[in-house]
Amino acid sequence: MDISPSQERILMSFHRYTYLHIEQVTSLHYRRTSAKYVNEVLKRMAENKYLARLDRQSVNEKIVYCLGIRGIRFLRTLGMEVNSFHPSDHAQHSHMHMSHWLSTTDFLIAAEQLTRVRPDIELGALYHDLTLKHMLPGRVIPDGFIDFRVSHERTSVWLELDRATEEQGDIRRKARAIVEWCNQFYTQTFGTQSINIAFATTQGDKRGKLLYQWITQEFDGERELNWFLFSTLPPGELDPVHTFLHPIWKRYSEENRVVLL
Repeated sequence: MDISPSQERILMSFHRYTYLHIEQVTSLHYRRTSAKYVNEVLKRMAENKYLARLDRQSVNEKIVYCLGIRGIRFLRTLGMEVNSFHPSDHAQHSHMHMSHWLSTTDFLIAAEQLTRVRPDIELGALYHDLTLKHMLPGRVIPDGFIDFRVSHERTSVWLELDRATEEQGDIRRKARAIVEWCNQFYTQTFGTQSINIAFATTQGDKRGKLLYQWITQEFDGERELNWFLFSTLPPGELDPVHTFLHPIWKRYSEENRVVLL
């Protein structure tokens, strides 16, 4: 099977995001009405081992793909660094972890799409936590990191995507660990002093208010509290303009909600 330019772009997206389902590939590379066609494209790529299809725990779960062995070899011919894998490595992920990774990907895809509708906004960097795990020292890893360039100024976003799986103590310890890591390593690691720690939840406004309450209590009176922003997002595909350019984010020092960029 020869790789077409569109299939090469698909492989590049799997290199960036690791796991993608059909709707996400469609959102990245095709029209919304093309899901059936994309399903056939991914199926053929899997049959030819450019992609690998993960087993589903139930028929209600989305079909998820990752790079296959020939896809890895192809990307390496382009000079890209790609980790090898054994198919069993991907079979052991829990439904909870996979759901979290795919939700993180929805947020990062929205960031990637924003640059298409707003050419004045550029992406300096975009990393999924599955990539960041190989990049960063220690145990404090963001769910995603995005470095936007707007009129040559940088706005960097450290994403923490909450799915209501952690209690108050866990959230406060996590937020404290993030701040301590940022004070020591952030600027030298990411090459910027722009820090926006975006705590977003897909679990409704009540959960969003709890996250805001817990973290503001943890950092009461500390300057680092203004690094944090909070918002409630819908599950699934996100509108890029609404997510990043509408005032849906709460920052402690601001009376009204603010935009992320």
